[in-house]
Amino acid sequence: MRWQVTTEAEIRSRWFIAGAVCIGAALRVYGLDFGLPHPQVRPDEGVLLHRALSVASGDLNPHFFNYPTLHIYLNALACGLYFLFLLAVGWVDGSSQFVARFIYDPSELYLVGRSLSALFGTATIPACALLAYRLAGHRAAVIAAWLLAVAFLHVRDSHFLTVDIPATFWGCLAMALLIRSAHTAGTRPRPAWSGAAALGLAMASKYNLALFLPALVYAGFSRHPDSARAGSREVAVLLVVAAATFFMASPYVLLDAATFAQHLAFEA
Repeated sequence: MRWQVTTEAEIRSRWFIAGAVCIGAALRVYGLDFGLPHPQVRPDEGVLLHRALSVASGDLNPHFFNYPTLHIYLNALACGLYFLFLLAVGWVDGSSQFVARFIYDPSELYLVGRSLSALFGTATIPACALLAYRLAGHRAAVIAAWLLAVAFLHVRDSHFLTVDIPATFWGCLAMALLIRSAHTAGTRPRPAWSGAAALGLAMASKYNLALFLPALVYAGFSRHPDSARAGSREVAVLLVVAAATFFMASPYVLLDAATFAQHLAFEA
């Protein structure tokens, strides 16, 4: 995913994008403790956090499929790392004390999850810039980075432990990778597998990112403009990669299919 820099203007554009990332990070971190310790400021946060803690305790089946489970697993990992940190510094001496600490004041673990969202929100800025660069060049990349850095809804939702911001990151990254692959038709081939995998992670963060599957189909066919058979074969491979990534990130969609179908029908 190289971004070729050949002129002084292009080097300046990178610095402008870096500035957008810094401003965007500051906006997403400022006020990260909004509403705490009250857990109902954003009700979805509690649902995801408690599922993540259940996974971190050893039950890998979240028993909850209204959302895909990738972000639940990532939050479980973040909570587990935070628990190990507390053990290392001697602030807790075991899991029971850790649970008691959470019950007394849940703010810490909410902040862990919110920090993960802020990280994804900040990472979306260069991903969006890369997408714009692939479409329209360096100037578009700078404009896109700054527009997203200060976009109100994206800044606001980057403060909360929800799936929207991670899904947006994976979606932007997937589109940038797929466009790069599509633009190499007839030249040295660049496999679109990474874009398909990123799209699978996007769908594993929020189901409706499946709306971008036509872009994956387009990328596969566009690389073989003179051979429909070769294009169809590549599209099939990319769909398999996206599906496999989705199921690896949300395995209990298959392993607990009955609950998944029930929860998906409720959302529908």
